[in-house]
Amino acid sequence: MKFSIFFLIGLCLISASALGELSVDDLDKIRDIVKESEDRLRAEIALVRAENAASEARTNKQLDRNFTLLVALFGFVAVVTGIPLTLVALQLRKERDRDEQLNTQQQQLQEQQRQLREQQRVIEALQLRIEDMSQELATLKAQRIIR
Repeated sequence: MKFSIFFLIGLCLISASALGELSVDDLDKIRDIVKESEDRLRAEIALVRAENAASEARTNKQLDRNFTLLVALFGFVAVVTGIPLTLVALQLRKERDRDEQLNTQQQQLQEQQRQLREQQRVIEALQLRIEDMSQELATLKAQRIIR
């Protein structure tokens, strides 16, 4: 029961303030307070916007610097890897050219050796023929002398 009495008293107190009317001066004071609050909020928002703009400018500057460093790093990597790779490629090309030249010379040498063996066989055949002709000439001379 005590609770219900306190509850009713609380409701009466709350409802009494709700029934009160605001005067024009009270409304003006509230407007002034709200206006001051709006002005402070606008100033604070402008300050936050300025800070955000400065932060964005710093971030853009850092991004530009990082991009420049990244491009320089790519260039450095390209130079560091490109020059040795180019040198290796040139050496491999020279080695391949030398190998081709060596193979060509070996083929020419083999062809010359084959031709030399062929010429030696021809020479041997001619020498045998010369010997046969010499013997035939000797026999013909011997027959002529005898007659």
